[in-house]
Amino acid sequence: MDTRLMEAARSGRALPPDSEIQRDAGQQDKHGWTALMYAAQNGHTHIVKRLASLEKGIRDHSGRTALMHGVSSGMQEVAELLIAHEAAVADNTGRTALMISAKQKRVGLCSLLAPLEAGIQDQAGWTAMMHALDSRFDDIGQSLWGDDGGAAVEEICKILVSAEVGKSAVNGMTALMLAAEAGYEHVCRLLIEKEAGRSTASGMTAMMLAAQYGSHRIVRMLLAREVGLITQEGKTALMCAAEFGHFECCKLLLGGEGLIHTQDHVTALMYAARSGHLAVVKLLLPLQQGIVSDTGLTAYLCAEEAGNSDCAEVLRPLETTEAVRSLILQSTAGINLKTPEGLTIADRSLLLNDLTETRLKKTGTRAGGILQCELVEKERTIGILTKQLKRERIASEKLENLVRSCKEEIRQLQQQLQVQGDEVEALTRQAAALPDHFGRDAAKAHTCLPIQPSDLASFDMGQLEELDRHLSDSLDTVRTAKVTLAAGSRANACLVCLDNRATIFYLPCQHMVTCRECEAKLRDNRCPLCRVVIEASYVVYTN
Repeated sequence: MDTRLMEAARSGRALPPDSEIQRDAGQQDKHGWTALMYAAQNGHTHIVKRLASLEKGIRDHSGRTALMHGVSSGMQEVAELLIAHEAAVADNTGRTALMISAKQKRVGLCSLLAPLEAGIQDQAGWTAMMHALDSRFDDIGQSLWGDDGGAAVEEICKILVSAEVGKSAVNGMTALMLAAEAGYEHVCRLLIEKEAGRSTASGMTAMMLAAQYGSHRIVRMLLAREVGLITQEGKTALMCAAEFGHFECCKLLLGGEGLIHTQDHVTALMYAARSGHLAVVKLLLPLQQGIVSDTGLTAYLCAEEAGNSDCAEVLRPLETTEAVRSLILQSTAGINLKTPEGLTIADRSLLLNDLTETRLKKTGTRAGGILQCELVEKERTIGILTKQLKRERIASEKLENLVRSCKEEIRQLQQQLQVQGDEVEALTRQAAALPDHFGRDAAKAHTCLPIQPSDLASFDMGQLEELDRHLSDSLDTVRTAKVTLAAGSRANACLVCLDNRATIFYLPCQHMVTCRECEAKLRDNRCPLCRVVIEASYVVYTN
């Protein structure tokens, strides 16, 4: 419920009596707002001064303070009054007053708040500088008018760069990526030394974002540091530029990334052809023509499917007569299926246009019309058969890929089997050497035993502890040998007493070699069998 104090703070009218202020101070309405928050948002500095000491530090239901409400309205005088009380506080999303100011391009407020809040990251890992760089996309009006706030963003980044450069969001996004995406060249120069070469969780880099949005100057700036990097899908900066038709970016990237394709053999030329960017298609054609993807697509087919006839017209002579023709002729279907003329379907479809043109020249108009009707019907039949061929060829390629993948898996399994065989052989040799090892340890233990009680008087504490350790190790070795020798007849017996059943399971060595009574007597907290330090032990109940 609103109080008279809240109404006065909202409107800027005279405050109620002091007794009423003292009584109602700190109360919150249904949104969690206080009178101080209303006064801060509306810039009523005289009321802020009166209420600051009474309501400072209170947050509304979204976690925001009066300082945050003040800066969201651009009230610098209010911020100066409240900064000492509420700076470095974050709302429920982790955002601070500085982040709010940066997002709204408030240079003065950012300068005021930066000494106390710069470097803080919200729950998504974003800094105030990232919010400033991302703010150009928040206001549609500014996007239509042009980037009038670009100078403000650059000033804010200069204020924050020393404290926030090098930080990245949870998804890997950096300020450099946002600057490259938005086209802020001067900001990119501030960040490039510390942040170039990084990528998001999906593999996107700053240069890819610059190429995607056509910022060719930023692409040139990042070229030496990020050329050749790919996303998790295998996409390059050249592909990003080609997909959106940015010719200048493609020219810069062609030399370093022109020969790169995805794991599925998709190329930048295919992206350009599908999107209908003719100039980019002509630029990429010399390096990437004739490549067929794992799904059987060429750049020509991409253009055809998308209905980009101008790109298809440029690509058809190069990709149908050279690449597609050779691939179809190599397939079983392309070799066996014949037309009535004795040509393969591939030959017939490729020669159809030339044949039509030649015959029409040699016959009259009427004969040419009849021949044209005949050829149109045959072309329709050939189209149906060609689609069938394409399906069969793709199925054949998929089968070949599956066979190739299976062969590779078999080869890897054979290698693993060979390695495991070598390990078994090595373990066999070690097992054969165990009797000699136990014999040497027993002999060593025997040499430590014949010590007279009178000799012990001359030992110091360190020598006695050393003797104790030798005797313990020797005893453990003897017990291990006894258990190993008697394993056939006394399986699961306690390694220490050799009488009770072993019920204690040790970690991390995973040995079960002692009974409950003997486990309590272990002095050095090591497994009696392998001497590994015991981190945890469990009682195993068996029938």
